[in-house]
Amino acid sequence: MSLVNLCGMLQAAEEGGYAVPSFNVSTLETLKGIVQAAEEARSPLIVAITPKFLDYFGPEYFCPMAVNVLRQASVPVALHLDHGRTLADVMTAIRGGFTSVMIDGSAHSFEENVALTKLVVELSKPLGVSVEGELGRLILADGSMGENSADNMTDPKMAGEFARQTGVDALAVSVGNAHGVYAKKPEIDVDRLIAIRAATDSGTALVLHGGSGTPRIPELIQNGIRKININADFQIAYRTAISQVLQLHPGENLYSDDLLVGAIDAIRQVGIERIRDFGSDGRA
Repeated sequence: MSLVNLCGMLQAAEEGGYAVPSFNVSTLETLKGIVQAAEEARSPLIVAITPKFLDYFGPEYFCPMAVNVLRQASVPVALHLDHGRTLADVMTAIRGGFTSVMIDGSAHSFEENVALTKLVVELSKPLGVSVEGELGRLILADGSMGENSADNMTDPKMAGEFARQTGVDALAVSVGNAHGVYAKKPEIDVDRLIAIRAATDSGTALVLHGGSGTPRIPELIQNGIRKININADFQIAYRTAISQVLQLHPGENLYSDDLLVGAIDAIRQVGIERIRDFGSDGRA
């Protein structure tokens, strides 16, 4: 099955009342594990990578490998740039064969965010590349960037205006969610999400970042979240699997693949669990 952009899979999620998993890649093992999970669970999949990890791999290595692998997947897959901050980030991804990009202008003023996002939409849409924007500030879940507050969250009226002015396919929102591992249980503002959905066009899919450990997922999906990002869960599974092998075989002359095969399977298992949580299993 060929690579696709976000538009068709998010429209299907809207009609079916589920969320598409957006799983972040940081290693080859992560890529293998999440594709195996999607194929086993028969789920559409968004393979996401941040500029940080794209730079770590090297676009010249990662892009040909990922595009070739994902074209052979038996389920619909989008290759998505996560949290691109600059036009250069976006163009690197598009040149590499990505089918979708996120331009995160949330650190800018509303007007600057609109201008940057609109420019990316104008450049990407003619190429068949879908675009995700972000409005509202997502903090780190460990509290190192301060407490979450209403000031950081997405304003529903501004969200509606942002969607109309930019024409984005998807909009990442802040409703009490955060990136990383939560230091304490977050307070999720579902009423704010309901208001955001009412203010935005039905063609603008709403996105939840920081999905690892976020409570009330079924309620968030019920009220319009159609794409959920997962990263921390995979990082934890990866580290835990390798640690367990080392503990079970202390002092042995292990090869790298002895360590990493278990990590692939751990990621696969977590992926299947999240797919089921999001209701996307059996949708492909």
